[in-house]
Amino acid sequence: MMQNQGVLVANDKGMRMRPLGINVQKCGCTCAMLTNNDGRGMPKNSFDRVLADVPCSATGTIQRSLKAAAMWSEAFSKSLTRLQKQLAFTAYDALVPGGQMVYSTCTLEPRENEAIVSALADAGGIVLPIDLPIIREPTMMEYEGVTLHPSVKNCLRIHPYTNGTEGFFVALIEKPLLKQTEKL
Repeated sequence: MMQNQGVLVANDKGMRMRPLGINVQKCGCTCAMLTNNDGRGMPKNSFDRVLADVPCSATGTIQRSLKAAAMWSEAFSKSLTRLQKQLAFTAYDALVPGGQMVYSTCTLEPRENEAIVSALADAGGIVLPIDLPIIREPTMMEYEGVTLHPSVKNCLRIHPYTNGTEGFFVALIEKPLLKQTEKL
């Protein structure tokens, strides 16, 4: 999509670096710079677009991965939400005003999905609708007795049994432009 113009910073950590490099090569991308850093250290106001594909409990992959089923517990899912929220807010802060980020997981857990996006929307992020020709499930608008931000309805929740895919959650979030008075 960038036609090898500009700079694509592809960041991951640890064992996922090798597959990332292979995928960048397969795509014929010559404008990519791979970095092996903790995503919570990304610089503020630096990127036009960000993909935050955060570590998750992977419940959307259970039909193909018994390991995901064996590892899942409510405590495990809860333990991930702090990291997910930190990564999501760092990714959002890394956007220039008017920039957009995609927040995605391969889990179906509302605490890891809608609750994180609701917190971003409460902090000023604009959750945009996603128009894809795919069967979607309704998003969770309430979680653990808390009503979530109304814009969470714009997210994409994909269950494995409706599309013959794994389960996914995707949100498109825009950082608003600065008001004239904020630029001064």
